[in-house]
Amino acid sequence: MPFHSFLIALYSILALYAENVSEVSVSAIWRLLIVLILSVAVLWMLLYGLTRNWQRSGLILSFLLLLFLSYGHFYDFLHSHWDLKDVALGEVYFFRHPFFSIAWIVLGLAGTSLILRLKDLRQFTLFVNSMSIIMLLFPVYNIGRYVYGEQVYGSGMNVQTTVLRLPEDGRAPDVYFIVLDAYGRQDVLQETFGLDNSEFLAQLRDLGFYVVECSQSNYARTRLSVTSTLNMDYVHNLIPEEQPSELTAQLKPYLSENRVRLLLEELGYKTIEFDNGYPWLKWKNATYYLQKGGRASVRFQLATAVTPFEELFLKTTLARAAIDLRLAGASVSSAASQRETVLYTLETLPEISRISGPKLVYAHLILPHPPFVFGPNGEDILLGEGGNESNDYSLYTDEAMRVAFRDQTIYTNKLLIPILRSIIEESRVPPIIVLESDHGPTSYGGVKNRMGNLMAYYFPGKDVASLAYSSITPVNSFRLVFNAYFGGSYALLEDVSYFSEQTTDVMYEIIPNTCAGE
Repeated sequence: MPFHSFLIALYSILALYAENVSEVSVSAIWRLLIVLILSVAVLWMLLYGLTRNWQRSGLILSFLLLLFLSYGHFYDFLHSHWDLKDVALGEVYFFRHPFFSIAWIVLGLAGTSLILRLKDLRQFTLFVNSMSIIMLLFPVYNIGRYVYGEQVYGSGMNVQTTVLRLPEDGRAPDVYFIVLDAYGRQDVLQETFGLDNSEFLAQLRDLGFYVVECSQSNYARTRLSVTSTLNMDYVHNLIPEEQPSELTAQLKPYLSENRVRLLLEELGYKTIEFDNGYPWLKWKNATYYLQKGGRASVRFQLATAVTPFEELFLKTTLARAAIDLRLAGASVSSAASQRETVLYTLETLPEISRISGPKLVYAHLILPHPPFVFGPNGEDILLGEGGNESNDYSLYTDEAMRVAFRDQTIYTNKLLIPILRSIIEESRVPPIIVLESDHGPTSYGGVKNRMGNLMAYYFPGKDVASLAYSSITPVNSFRLVFNAYFGGSYALLEDVSYFSEQTTDVMYEIIPNTCAGE
């Protein structure tokens, strides 16, 4: 039985998912699987109608599938590893879409012609079936290995607590932890992007925030930074035996069932988290998990916006040529989904105060971090050469990246102030707000820019200037909160910034805070 076409289709999705398993929820693959498997079934029947042979039609379909599903991989490999994009004869560029896609189609026609001449179909079908099964084992193993690692390291934390208590007047404040991903410190924005955000910082101060002038993140990677902040400690203290190959799995329980959350839950707090498109940031069993479109984990509505994983998948296929060349107006982008997610979070944040009882609210906004989906006034944007609608920031020029980051930061500033004002005004008990970025801008200006982040505290009724200082780092943020409001006695840790190129790189470089001495 020639079932290899279905296995090849399944492999193409699972292999991509295995590469991104720590970043993508399994729910992201279901729609693709359904569409692709149904398409294979329909195409197989159509080819059978032409060949009147199930084995021959299956072999033709598998060959064409391999070509279609691998086009983007070959195209990227030839451009990024061999840098062949400018190889040409006169005006004909051999490794750019117009020529390369036609060559790919010609290869498909030639291969189909050869398969039509094959005599021993049974042996060839057996071989392709066997190879398809072997291929499929690799992503299945990698996915299983990751899931197993999550089970091994994700059994929950044993948190040694200090004796905490609610405020003496019994009015427990809501606690908001709002993260602006990759938002830069004031001097970084000014020097690298020519953006003066002093008005935004002044507006924060007018609302009652204490702005940390020389803030610097403790880590350069989101997983490490957020883990450290929410557990009020450095990662090497939480996980003494850091294993690079297992670190993402080791970190997960500390992200999901973090110390800040568990301490506040012991005091009767509800936990509220917003979806941001990154499942590894999701808290396990939060009281409320809020996302655009409700709680459904698998959505079968084919009319919904393209997800980032679906966009990534399509760009590994022959559809990449049509998308990049805008053939017949073809385009694919997850920008609409990203815009909806961000705007839903911001629009919903002021309404959280209506939920009864004290609450810990975690909102991690992918702003101003790419993808770039907002212009300076919130408009849709088209970036890249020829108005690249994909918002694939790997395709942008350096200057386009800087302009896009600056513009998205400008809109972030415009969005945030009225939201924060509403949170404060709508809350029955003045809330605690920790506003910070997990790290500075991505890929611009080196290590200093990556570590220079935003931090601001709204601590009602407290003289924050006497509690904090100009170079305090995120690892101490919630130590301040617990000491100031809940009777904690946490000593502040030494402020250290550890730089690494990747989350799994545990050979950190300590980055001094040069701003602190200014």
